[in-house]
Amino acid sequence: KHLLLIVFIVLSVIALAMRILFIDYLSGDMASFLVPWFNYFRENGHFLALKTIDQATNNDYLLGYNNLLALMSYLGGRPIAIIKSISFFFDFALAIGVGLVTYHFSKKKITFLISYLIVLFAPSVFANSALWGQCDQIYVCLIVYTFLLFLKKKNIFGSLLLGIAFSFKIQTIQTDNGTEFT
Repeated sequence: KHLLLIVFIVLSVIALAMRILFIDYLSGDMASFLVPWFNYFRENGHFLALKTIDQATNNDYLLGYNNLLALMSYLGGRPIAIIKSISFFFDFALAIGVGLVTYHFSKKKITFLISYLIVLFAPSVFANSALWGQCDQIYVCLIVYTFLLFLKKKNIFGSLLLGIAFSFKIQTIQTDNGTEFT
């Protein structure tokens, strides 16, 4: 009766454990950009550092991610672990969102579970968070939930969420050749 729930929990724990195994892996981007940016927020007044981070550190990320880093800089602990934890959280949120979209169409729990697991164990999703600590899954997650809101005819909330996604990555509104939608 509870087999799908047990599979969901066990494989979610395995996915998290796999990510935690690589929490100390320091990629080039992490060492050169993300950790220094995080430390800049910690050392310069957290949210107050938003005024100067672009000039001081060559930070070219959009406001959404910088605000998230500023917020998380209040936490104690190792910057690499905190930054990657953000990515881990959004891996799971993205997987759940994709599961909810597929469930919307199929109305089958197994479809939710399969799509959830495909996203959670996709090599690109895993590498993006566990190895590189990148934020791509954040804006993709927000786009998936935007789509879900549009499916449920909640267009105002969907539009707001799409705006938030854009505040994380400009690719939210770019085509595959780099031009903005018109």
